[in-house]
Amino acid sequence: MNIRKNEKIRLSKENEELQVYIENIENGITRLKNIAASDYTKHQIEKEENNLAEKRELLAQNITRYDQVDVGLLDNEIKFENNLVTDEIEKKKNISAEKHRITKIRKEEDKKISRDYYSKQKSDDRNERSKQREYTRAYNHFVKADNTMPDYMKRNLKSMPNNKGYVWKSIMYFGRKKKEKGSRCISLYERQKGNINAIIEWDKTSYRILHKIKNTQKLITSMSRKQKV
Repeated sequence: MNIRKNEKIRLSKENEELQVYIENIENGITRLKNIAASDYTKHQIEKEENNLAEKRELLAQNITRYDQVDVGLLDNEIKFENNLVTDEIEKKKNISAEKHRITKIRKEEDKKISRDYYSKQKSDDRNERSKQREYTRAYNHFVKADNTMPDYMKRNLKSMPNNKGYVWKSIMYFGRKKKEKGSRCISLYERQKGNINAIIEWDKTSYRILHKIKNTQKLITSMSRKQKV
């Protein structure tokens, strides 16, 4: 049977190693005995002789076990031991596989976190660049509009209350004076194409745009009531 063969091979190999070990111990004891006697050498000889006795006993046990294996007396014991070894190997495999699975999951989670972080960082950078471009465009537009604003508007703003002003190039300019007493309305004037002046007015309750063509009365062209929040 294979279980006997494998056990006999194991015992034969172990016995060969024991025989070599025993021979080395015997040679060592012989050398110690040829050295001048001392407490140290006596102690070492005693120690090696005890070791030699243990190894000879183990060799004798192995030889007996070899004979028992050969005739099948230890088949059940060997099967039991093999099953224990197999179970232990399987257990270690399962533990190793579980560790590998957990490690793989963690690596995938780390990769996902890394990808999500990179993606978010990339998106944030893109949004920040977009904001910077918008800010730059808005600032450049303001500078351009401010530089092209008619002189009469600039002069008038100095004497206007800050609830009145102009819309120039889509930018609102408010007067520099204090707000008029009792006035709750904000009025901005905008010169539009076709010789039309627009008056944009709003307060807490309404929003209206009035268009005035030169030499005509004011006309309300758009009016809405603000929604309560």
